[in-house]
Amino acid sequence: MKTLYKVKWLLPGNRQVLEDAGFIVEKDSIVEILNQNELAGINFDEFKVVDFGNAVITPGFINLHAHLQYTQIGEKQPKSILNRLKRLGLYLRKLWILGKNRKSFVSWIINLIIEYLSWSGAERQESFEDGLKQVILSGATCVVQLSSEEIFFEILNASPIRSYIFLEVYADSEDSSEINFEILKEKLERLRQKSSDKTFLGISPHSLYNVHSKLWEKLADYSAKNGILIHTHFAESPEEIQWIKTGSSQINKLHDFVGCKRLKPEKTVLTPVEYLKKFRLPFKNLILAHINQLKESEYKEITELGINIAHCPRSNLILHNRTISTSAAIREFKNRIGYGTDSLYSNYDLNLLNEAKYSYESGADILTILDMLCINPAKILRLDKNIGSLEKNKQADFLVFKLKNNESYPDFIKKGQPDDIYISGVHIVENKTLKLNIKT
Repeated sequence: MKTLYKVKWLLPGNRQVLEDAGFIVEKDSIVEILNQNELAGINFDEFKVVDFGNAVITPGFINLHAHLQYTQIGEKQPKSILNRLKRLGLYLRKLWILGKNRKSFVSWIINLIIEYLSWSGAERQESFEDGLKQVILSGATCVVQLSSEEIFFEILNASPIRSYIFLEVYADSEDSSEINFEILKEKLERLRQKSSDKTFLGISPHSLYNVHSKLWEKLADYSAKNGILIHTHFAESPEEIQWIKTGSSQINKLHDFVGCKRLKPEKTVLTPVEYLKKFRLPFKNLILAHINQLKESEYKEITELGINIAHCPRSNLILHNRTISTSAAIREFKNRIGYGTDSLYSNYDLNLLNEAKYSYESGADILTILDMLCINPAKILRLDKNIGSLEKNKQADFLVFKLKNNESYPDFIKKGQPDDIYISGVHIVENKTLKLNIKT
């Protein structure tokens, strides 16, 4: 039987607002959107009717940049004595390499590595599952996960949420570029055979400073030939900018800590965008996370190249006290920008609503913000034929925000989380409670 959902405010996406409206769902898809007049002419006896009353319905949100495996970093001690000793050894190595410098971006990364490497596989999985629950409860019906471990693919592939998994890859030499590229290709092909219709795969060379130019060139060619998306961290820290400009920075000490060769840029005295252009990437396949160290004058060049942006405002502010201008980003990037939370190790929570609130408080229009939460990232991920807005023949991924009597549709952004969440027409969160277990 078809289900008719009614609501006071329906925000389908693409800057639309429908009052006293509804939509019809059959199985997992939307078969009709109904405005006020069309809804009045419906024979309700033909449907199962769900009336949310004074509420707002939006499309499901898309988290465009996350590392869910780091959710519990800083919250717990390793359980085994062996892993505690391992962490102590890594910490002593950090002191030897960095000294007492605890304030730099590189020191922050090394602290993350120390904690994560001291965990068992079970502890990493528990941390990931915790993060996944948090992003779902916050309204993300699709998440972009950056990692290399296959267990996270298995968890997402078995979960109700849609996911785009970008497999992380590194290289510090021409030889490791060749080896790691072949390993990556094999993994992509193998996991693609196992992927459900809600799981998608891409490539994540970690950053300019952790990936040899030879590997960048191979990934550029592979992406261009196969249409595979590439997602990377870019222009995130002053240390990275200095490394690109001079060939040396605190980044060298990160290389020393992880035991790889010290990478150097192919050419110095370049801006980050100029350096990126050297690799002749298929730029429309590229997603850049952060970009908080770029000048506003460089935004236009990114736009002209057709590059997409994962905007993580609170993470940028916490780590660097600097993020991109909301007004300039909306003006320049238009529909090529969406929100990400990054990891809980660099943020207060994994709630996309709180990322959006930052833009709203900076004066951004509520409908523009909603598109940055939904249809923009769907277009960036090339999933907009199925998700990102509430339209006929798209998947029934939607959120319900209950309103008080004196509230209107813009007030959904002030809520802590959605009251109800549906993915493919399945009611997975009811009254802010997850109805399903998140396990492999």
